Amino acid sequence: MTELIVASAKSCAGADNVLNTPGWTIADDFGYYSEKRPSVYFRLGIHNEEVGSVYPLHHPRFRVDEAALKVGAATLASAAIRFLSVQSD
Repeated sequence: MTELIVASAKSCAGADNVLNTPGWTIADDFGYYSEKRPSVYFRLGIHNEEVGSVYPLHHPRFRVDEAALKVGAATLASAAIRFLSVQSD
């Protein structure tokens, strides 16, 4: 599943924009879901000094660079298409 997301992200954002970073503990139910179905958790970078997206999550001045959302949505759509195209009936 990880390879699927990496390939999709590289095709949507460019290989130079896809990083392999160390894992971290998630404080939500994702771990439970991933025990039941093939899963991958990926981070979408939103840091952009030009639009003021420089503060971390939960900071009072946190702001999402909305242009990054398009990249995230395209990556997910590409991964879904790739996943479904290799599934047997």
